[in-house]
Amino acid sequence: MDQKVINRFWKYVDKTSNPNGCWEWTSSIEKTGYGRFWYKKCITVHRFSFELHKGNIPQGMIVCHACDNRKCVNPDHLWLGTYSDNSNDCVNKNRHARKGPRGETQGQSKLTIVDIIDIRTKQMTSKEYAHKYNVHPVHIRNIWSKKLWKHI
Repeated sequence: MDQKVINRFWKYVDKTSNPNGCWEWTSSIEKTGYGRFWYKKCITVHRFSFELHKGNIPQGMIVCHACDNRKCVNPDHLWLGTYSDNSNDCVNKNRHARKGPRGETQGQSKLTIVDIIDIRTKQMTSKEYAHKYNVHPVHIRNIWSKKLWKHI
C-alpha cells in the first residue's frame, strides 16, 4: 500500500477518546454508520484497517466488529467471518431487531406471562392446558419446547 494513502487514513483515526479501546474514524460516515475511505474505490474503513494490519480478506468473508462500534478501526476489535457468523454474533449479543411486540403485549395473545410460567410447570397434559387456556395442544407443546414465548 502507498504510504501517502496510509498517512491519509491515520489522519482521520482517533485512538484516544473511546474508553473501550476503539480507534474511531472521524471523517466521512455512510448512512449505515460505517466510516468510508477512498482507496482505489470507496471502501469501509474497518475493511481498510483489516487489510492494512492483517492482510487480504478472503472471498466470501466479511470483517466483523467484536466491539460492535461501526466507526472502530482497531485491528484487535476486527475479525473475519461469514454473514452467518456476523448474524449469529448479533443475535448472541441481543442486538438484533425484533419485529413488533412479543408475548402478552402482542394484541392477539390469549396468554400472559403468568400463564406461561404455569404451563411450563408441566403439572397437566398439553390437552388439559389447552382446554384451560383455550388454545391448541400444539401451542402448549411449542411453549414447552420454547419455540413460542422463548423470551420467558
